[in-house]
Amino acid sequence: MSMTSLRRVIAAAPKPALLVQPPEVSNAAVEAIELAASAGLDLDPWQQLALRASLGETDTGKWAATRVGVIVPRQNGKGACIEARELAGLFLFGERTINHTAHLFKTAADAFERITGLIENTPDLLRRTLYIRRSHGEERIRLRSGAELKFLARSASSGRGLGGDLLILDEAYHLPAAVMGAIQPTLSARVNHQLWFTSSPPVEEYAVEGRTLRRLRCTAESADPGRLAWVEYSNPSGVDPTDRKAWARANPNLGTRLSISAVEDELDTLEPAIFEVERLGVWTPDPDQDIEAAIPLTEWEACEHADAAPSDPITFAFDVAPNRNSASIVAVGDWHGHPCVELVEQHSGTEWLVDRLGELCETWDYTAVAFDSGSAAGSFQPQLERLGIRLAPEGTAGVKRAAGRLYDSVASGQLAHWGQPEMAVAVGGAKKRDIGDAWAFGRRSSAIDITPVVATSLALITHEDPPELPAELLEFVY
Repeated sequence: MSMTSLRRVIAAAPKPALLVQPPEVSNAAVEAIELAASAGLDLDPWQQLALRASLGETDTGKWAATRVGVIVPRQNGKGACIEARELAGLFLFGERTINHTAHLFKTAADAFERITGLIENTPDLLRRTLYIRRSHGEERIRLRSGAELKFLARSASSGRGLGGDLLILDEAYHLPAAVMGAIQPTLSARVNHQLWFTSSPPVEEYAVEGRTLRRLRCTAESADPGRLAWVEYSNPSGVDPTDRKAWARANPNLGTRLSISAVEDELDTLEPAIFEVERLGVWTPDPDQDIEAAIPLTEWEACEHADAAPSDPITFAFDVAPNRNSASIVAVGDWHGHPCVELVEQHSGTEWLVDRLGELCETWDYTAVAFDSGSAAGSFQPQLERLGIRLAPEGTAGVKRAAGRLYDSVASGQLAHWGQPEMAVAVGGAKKRDIGDAWAFGRRSSAIDITPVVATSLALITHEDPPELPAELLEFVY
């Protein structure tokens, strides 16, 4: 298949309600589609479109999209998109670690059986396979090259081990903040990873767990979705549930894999609200729509400078998630007359935090290490004091001042950073939490790990107004 042939197939595909594709210079979809076909997986036009949207490449050979959303009601063949992507990752792209996760273990186990069948029935692929492990809870496929594809159900604890070159988050309507907080830091060290969100829209029952998916959709609908690819088949709210055209808009395989009679049965059987979400792809009203984003992502991105780097003296700050699933360290220093921010570390857990702060403070000329003394970060104060680290603890008043100062610095363009994607994710997900007449960053209203943002705000105000040095240090300096 040539790229021209693929374009013809895509032209015949049902048109998505929302299609986002980052700029690219090349695309690996043709090879992925051909590999799937060689394994007996013939992709429908809409599935080929999804691969085309997600497998664009930049001029450096990296993925144009680091995050991919494929949103479509059930029984439309979403799983085949995942299988084609995983086969390509294993046998074409040289991806070493692929993790396939789902909210329910049964969903992950079913996906394991489907792709295992494809490999076992394709001699060329089976020859390259070292083993297929079917032990319950240990389902995985390992190639002779060392590449591995694992299947598991998501949890906060399993999330800490979900780094890799490709991470599939199936049933993405259920992604609690604790799980995303555990997952996000594991991707920081990967220079060319993809994170796939595959799902139908979240039902009201999963309003909280669906925040991550809703936030991503808002990004897809924005004027600048960045490195997000998005393919969605859906209907607007208020659609007539008996309208056959609405059925077809949300279900690209209606009449083939999904029979019209099956949809008629669902219409008679399901509660109307459930039918609208599960079959018509209607997004219910966002229960958090009145929770304001703390910092507009477009304004943050406008502060990006590719060569920005903080210079001595450095101010460090750290923050710890309320559930202690993750922590971050941020540095702020001057760059061309403006404060410059850099995310130094972001990892799951906290066992690494104290030692790493000690190393940084021994290595760099620093003013202080700032933190929110009333948060989970405050519990590390005694350990840091024993290391002799200069600390700048902030209470509620300081935390509010820090949030406002970061907002003002970004809005006025008086802050610089070099465009770390992990920072963009955290900024994009940070929400406001009102405190009296002011506000701070809302840890619980934000669906992802915002420790980089909180740490940045504290480092900023401490850098601009550093604590006075102790008398003995002043005597040493002067």
